[in-house]
Amino acid sequence: MKRLMYFSFVCLWLLNTSVYASSDAQVAKIVSSKTMPVGVVFEIVAAEDGLNWALPKIKRYVKALRKKYPKIKIAVVSHGKELFALQEKHTKKYQQIHSLTKGLVANDNVTVHVCETYARNSGIEPEAFPKHISISTQGPTEIKNYQEFGYIKIILTK
Repeated sequence: MKRLMYFSFVCLWLLNTSVYASSDAQVAKIVSSKTMPVGVVFEIVAAEDGLNWALPKIKRYVKALRKKYPKIKIAVVSHGKELFALQEKHTKKYQQIHSLTKGLVANDNVTVHVCETYARNSGIEPEAFPKHISISTQGPTEIKNYQEFGYIKIILTK
């Protein structure tokens, strides 16, 4: 009985640590791997100003991933309050966010998605976002689709 309890504890602990591994640790694991994954999809879970810390982190991750695997595919999916900052009307208010997003798309070949469902439920039309932002019907479904193609999901949360 004690062995079963111990085994159960170890399994739960391993599951927990893999699910909640830090994004830094997940990127380091990919970079140290001998095999390039198909791609990486970053899921951002943050407040409206969350892109202020998430995008610079993603930029560093892209640099590290592309240094090791120049052809790795990378996507970002925003499907919460943080997507409010990506609206075109907030270009001046969130200048760094818009600059980083545009750079990720134009210079780093990263696809950046926002969730149309979350936006519409918040009173924001898809046309409110700049042209370089890809509109996904549902953010979680977009992430799942990437995973089905072999992308590794990395959650960024604070």
